[in-house]
Amino acid sequence: MSVIDFERRPQFKNGEKEIQRYVCPHITIALDHHRRLLVCEDCNQHMDPFDFLIRVSKKEIRIRDEITFLSKQCKILHEEVAELRRTSQNLKATIRRDRRKIDD
Repeated sequence: MSVIDFERRPQFKNGEKEIQRYVCPHITIALDHHRRLLVCEDCNQHMDPFDFLIRVSKKEIRIRDEITFLSKQCKILHEEVAELRRTSQNLKATIRRDRRKIDD
């Protein structure tokens, strides 16, 4: 029985950029299937796909939390507007009633 060596092959050839903990501000990303890397098409920076996936998922979680918070705030504001409209109608009715009493 022979032992298979599972050493990781280098992903870069001599002279190529190495993966850095780099956050590319661009959104045009290409996938390098052969080396299993993400490459920014604008600045040609190589990124680790897992780091990119984590960054995107954190952003999505933050956006979902914001949407939930803003939805609750919107509901609260709609309720406050409805209450203000009811108050306004009640005040207008009170003013009409008081004017009628004064006129009579």
